[in-house]
Amino acid sequence: MLSPLCFVSAALASSGTNETVIYKNGDEPNETPYSQWAGDWWNYWMGIPNKQHPTLSYDPATCGVNQKGPVWFLTDVVLDPAANEASKQISCDVPQGKSILLPISTTACWYGDPEHNFPDKLNPTPEHDASLSQCVRNVDNTDVLSVSIDGKNVPTPDRMKTDFFNITVGEDFTTGPLGGIKSGKSRALADGYFLFLSPHTPGQHNLVFNVQDRVTDISQPITTRQGNYTLFVK
Repeated sequence: MLSPLCFVSAALASSGTNETVIYKNGDEPNETPYSQWAGDWWNYWMGIPNKQHPTLSYDPATCGVNQKGPVWFLTDVVLDPAANEASKQISCDVPQGKSILLPISTTACWYGDPEHNFPDKLNPTPEHDASLSQCVRNVDNTDVLSVSIDGKNVPTPDRMKTDFFNITVGEDFTTGPLGGIKSGKSRALADGYFLFLSPHTPGQHNLVFNVQDRVTDISQPITTRQGNYTLFVK
């Protein structure tokens, strides 16, 4: 069931008939819960091979790597080590008919991550689940300053926390952009803000967000990130 916000962009309004739907937490795009798509985004991101991973350098030619299904995942904007701000221009060809999921600020923690590294990565315990729930709460310190689609501001997306899900970390991550993370499958939890859109009409579209975070708690410096995404739907 959907309870969507509808946004008519300048590019789409010329037709007089097309709307972009901004999905809300609790919706089920493509008959799948919103929160499950957020977990799928994390599996997409952790499954990109090192040589093509956007954390190292973004190349529009790699935008289609590890994409599958009816939702097209966009990469996030990651801070360089020791940096307090980041701004990235990202362009991507998106197949017509695909919904679009963009992370604005998101955190995932799992049984096998460096902070936890529990011996049993899949079998849940109340204590370990509680530890993950506390871990993802750094999104408490996120302030989404603005989000726009094709030059028009839209309401701040809902904060979304997934149910527990299994995340698979690829072999590359043992030495890659997030070196030190052990590969394999683990029980996971994610939280954050996503922009989740219904399929756009063909043509060029622009998504922009500005966000401030404190990575761990209120005592940490404020970090500022901006993402500017140019999408060519065709």
